[in-house]
Amino acid sequence: MSKEQVKAIETDKFYDETEKYVVYETKVAGFPVLLVYYFINNQCNEARYIINIEHSNLTDFVDDYKKLKGLLSKVYGSTIFDEEIWKGDLYKDDPEDYGMAIATGDLFYYSTWENDKTQITMELGGDNYKVDHFIIFYERKDLLNLANSIKEEEDLKGL
Repeated sequence: MSKEQVKAIETDKFYDETEKYVVYETKVAGFPVLLVYYFINNQCNEARYIINIEHSNLTDFVDDYKKLKGLLSKVYGSTIFDEEIWKGDLYKDDPEDYGMAIATGDLFYYSTWENDKTQITMELGGDNYKVDHFIIFYERKDLLNLANSIKEEEDLKGL
């Protein structure tokens, strides 16, 4: 769909817009999220749900991740990738501190599902004592190569 088509059918609360994306506020499985539609050549190539929650107990983010992972698995079946990536092992032996491990950047969760047309990825990560990366991506498989090429060009321009 084009940006105009997305805007015409989207019923959630408008939040922001640029040439490359349009953002809405909504909820997914009871979680407040920003829903971001990304466009390449005026075609929607990706939608992201950016989970917008705060927790005083950082391990609650891990519980939320597992809840959403379970819901996504019910819809899309088994994951094709399901990673728990450790960069440091200070908190590795204490699951009660996994939230802190995420907030310090020592732990990163990554799960991926796919169907015929879409790759679905969920990530949970953080840095500097803050969980700042809790996202679900829906990417069109037929535009993945084009999206990656454009991203590489933009990265090179930034050098």
